[in-house]
Amino acid sequence: HGNAIASLLAQEGAERIWIADIFSGEGGFSDSEAILKALGWLVRSEVGTINMSLTGPDDPILKVVVESINQKGHMIVAAVGNQGPEGPPQYPAAYDDVIAVTAIDSDGKIYEKANQGDYVDVAALGVNVIAASTQGSQAYSGTSFACPVIAANLAKILSRPEKVNATMAKKQLYSQLTDLGAKGFDPTFGSGALLKH
Repeated sequence: HGNAIASLLAQEGAERIWIADIFSGEGGFSDSEAILKALGWLVRSEVGTINMSLTGPDDPILKVVVESINQKGHMIVAAVGNQGPEGPPQYPAAYDDVIAVTAIDSDGKIYEKANQGDYVDVAALGVNVIAASTQGSQAYSGTSFACPVIAANLAKILSRPEKVNATMAKKQLYSQLTDLGAKGFDPTFGSGALLKH
């Protein structure tokens, strides 16, 4: 998962990639402590745009930390989840200060397993994307794999934390979106998709 995400960030033109390993053990599980530790390291390293291709339950401590990180001029991009249209909100994507990313295919159709809801902000290609794997490369699908498209786009302006640049990066991102689905914002595609031309 980590190799794939890093390779997608690189494909999108990310100049520097900081990787925080939050998974441990055979099953590749993580916990709030590991995530908070990683976020602390990324903030100390002055990483402007933070890609979080992961989901989990609501966590009050994580919520406070995310708000604090946002106030310092960082921007967090996170996957909306792959539990289907009726799935419950996933975090950190569902927090107000996070850009929640869903996945579409190359025809602009929503990924069938993507969560939906009022917290979905934007969509990007995340179905059958070719990325690095331990066997070389393979096709991946999921909202995690759409996140790097958005994160790399934001990082072009927000490589280091700065409130003014964070606002500018978000504004520029939204100006590039193509409206999909119902006119205007909708719980499937959010405000629209960042399409590759």
